[in-house]
Amino acid sequence: MLAGHDLGGGVAQIAAVRSPDRFAGLVLTNAVCYDSWPIPSVKMMQRLAPVLKHLPDAAVYPTLVQLLRRGHDARHNAQEATAVHWAGYASHGAARTLIRQVEPLDAADTLAIADRLPSLGLPARVVWGEADQFQKVSYGGRLARDLGTEVVRIPGGRHFTPEDHPGVVADAINGLLGT
Repeated sequence: MLAGHDLGGGVAQIAAVRSPDRFAGLVLTNAVCYDSWPIPSVKMMQRLAPVLKHLPDAAVYPTLVQLLRRGHDARHNAQEATAVHWAGYASHGAARTLIRQVEPLDAADTLAIADRLPSLGLPARVVWGEADQFQKVSYGGRLARDLGTEVVRIPGGRHFTPEDHPGVVADAINGLLGT
């Protein structure tokens, strides 16, 4: 069983395509796929990387807060995520760490395997927040079609479905394990 969200979902797709015999199934939730990424704000960071990596750490904090707020349904989950993620960035040089994270992101990685998804042959589940501003639900629908399944839509759900809707994601995983 392989499950992935966001960038981890892209990694899961690549791993499944490269070695389908190693996995019993695939669960994807609000995953990067096809040409859905990097999102516009990340593309901007990539273009401005030579300057941004020299910013003081405090200048990066509002960007992280904004991204997490936009991606969470519940403000308390966004606040908790900010505290957890900021600690890691701040302890390693926030600006340099963020830029090191976003610079190599390239849709070529998922585009290279996209044509092999329909013939993957693994049981799959796709879960998507309908209000995701980062990975649009239409991409979830396309993934579901290519993987021979339906997309489980979360009304009002945003990007961070594993944190905001863990029960729905767990149900998808458990449903696949039960098949």
